[in-house]
Amino acid sequence: MRRLAGALGLAAVLLAGCGGDDGRFDPGGGDEIECMEHQDASPGTEYTGGEDADSAAILQVFRYYVSNGSKPYCDGEPPSDNDREWAQLVVDLGGSDDSVAPILEAG
Repeated sequence: MRRLAGALGLAAVLLAGCGGDDGRFDPGGGDEIECMEHQDASPGTEYTGGEDADSAAILQVFRYYVSNGSKPYCDGEPPSDNDREWAQLVVDLGGSDDSVAPILEAG
């Protein structure tokens, strides 16, 4: 968890800026959720744009997957390709793969 906190801080500093609105992350509603919704799009430049990425948007993705990455999808289906791309983004930006392992390991 300490490693994730450091990665989040580093991501916030390195990825400050504004991004486009392509491939927006949908956290699915309320604060506490029982299951996850599938993502309709791959991560857009707001999340993958390096220095042009939106650090607040990236932190939202980190918070979501740290809290919910091991929960099932509401429709009972396995993760989609888009879902796996979002989970991989968490790892690529320095997050622990423990929080998204169920998504990345699903076939």
